[in-house]
Amino acid sequence: KGVRTCLFCENFRAPSKHAISKSKVRHPFVFCPLCELCWPGWRENPTTRLDGVPLRVPGIAVYEDFLTPEEEKDLVEDIDRGTWVMSQSGRRKQDYGPKVNFKKKKVKADGFKGLPRYFTHLEDKMLQTRCISDFRAVELCNLDYEPDRGSCIDPHYDDWWLWGSRLVTFNLLSDTVLTLSKSEEHWKLANENLIVESDTIFNDAEQEVRERTAHSANCDQWSKEYKHRVSVTNPPRLSVVQIVLPRRSMLVLWDDARYKWHHSILREDVEKRRMALTVRELSEEFLEDGASYGDVGAELLSIAKMRV
Repeated sequence: KGVRTCLFCENFRAPSKHAISKSKVRHPFVFCPLCELCWPGWRENPTTRLDGVPLRVPGIAVYEDFLTPEEEKDLVEDIDRGTWVMSQSGRRKQDYGPKVNFKKKKVKADGFKGLPRYFTHLEDKMLQTRCISDFRAVELCNLDYEPDRGSCIDPHYDDWWLWGSRLVTFNLLSDTVLTLSKSEEHWKLANENLIVESDTIFNDAEQEVRERTAHSANCDQWSKEYKHRVSVTNPPRLSVVQIVLPRRSMLVLWDDARYKWHHSILREDVEKRRMALTVRELSEEFLEDGASYGDVGAELLSIAKMRV
């Protein structure tokens, strides 16, 4: 997959070329948590909604202010009491979960003693949210991002052999942006020297969008049918979707957002220290009716109920 670099090692070697370059993007979109549509424009300088047709990416939910300031403070203190280890691209990490070799598709419970005690309160709040009310966590990965290290994470899919259909992430300490991009366009978006013509985006709904000005201020009240009528699901070439993650928010990804789009955190979107807690569940193969439940799935689910 290539070498990832941070700001420190870039003093001695060339930076990695996996990250998206905003200069290569021709069609940026910003996800709106109210109507759950993605509107044309950059987050820093968005156009008005009536200037283009929104994109619909199924499987994104952002819950702002999911945690209180007091809950965030307690979480950060508990996490920082643990041991951080250096990871790729200027990140630090803490892992609670099974040992996994994704290339060989091997998983072991060796060393997995359970999830940290502070996760219990977080899990209780998670399970009160409808789309994850039946979530059974088996892994918690804490990542620490610092602008001084040039922390980022390159475009990637989370594994779906072991991990299930929903990814849950809590964003602590500062606002940031998760960027979605199409995997088949990765090198076009990362290669500064490649020139690619852009597409135009238009459908029969555009005129209706322009004419429904009054609705733009009340997009949380739009019906599902209306949102489907005024949006498109096929993005133009060289598109990205920016999902703004406010401090103390919870993000849930599933469906197309989980399986058809890469996700990443760009270096320029880490402006202050940021802590991300990502929680994962097992795929169907490792659940009760799956082929690997008896071998390892049942054991992982049992251990994950324990606290360390």
